[in-house]
Amino acid sequence: MNDWDVEAILAYLNENAGRYSLEALRGQLLQSGYDPAIVDWAFQVYQENASGPPPSSSSNARSCGLALLIGFLLCVVLVLLVFGFCVKQGMGFGS
Repeated sequence: MNDWDVEAILAYLNENAGRYSLEALRGQLLQSGYDPAIVDWAFQVYQENASGPPPSSSSNARSCGLALLIGFLLCVVLVLLVFGFCVKQGMGFGS
């Protein structure tokens, strides 16, 4: 079995699996002259890698919430720095 063939087939599957059925892709690979045993092995590897657990929406929500919190804190720090600079320069409220 040639590792280059398997890598080429996996790259082909990753690029085209969203657009075409796996059966159609397999047929195209066989028509292109790939060894059926190598194609079947690559499909098995592809399906094992593709069947991993999907990312959980709770981790995505947590990441989004953390990004918003960090952004808010950065805005607060910026406002405090600008306000402190203005007070130090005598441009505060009531001057």
